Amino acid sequence: MSEIVNSVQLGLPLIFPRSSIGELTEGIINPKTLANLDSLGLGPTKRWRVGRRVFYERDSFMEWFARRVKEPEPKTIRGGAPAPQSRSAEVLGYLTDGFGAR
Repeated sequence: MSEIVNSVQLGLPLIFPRSSIGELTEGIINPKTLANLDSLGLGPTKRWRVGRRVFYERDSFMEWFARRVKEPEPKTIRGGAPAPQSRSAEVLGYLTDGFGAR
């Protein structure tokens, strides 16, 4: 999880516009989603408006982003047993292990 946060932080300037957040986070966050969260008071705390453009401070954005990143939970079926691997995942594993290579 910290690898994701560190990777995003390395690509951010000290101050950046909301419109470029999609490019800066490599598509992890959409600028429109961030605008919606801001309107609900759920976005990063430190932001500035210049005309119609909104800008964020890197440290404030990273604090907000780190709170939103969560470890994926393993898929389970009823009763808490691990979910079986999908057929496509089996085939992909078969091909990448070299068994299906020609």
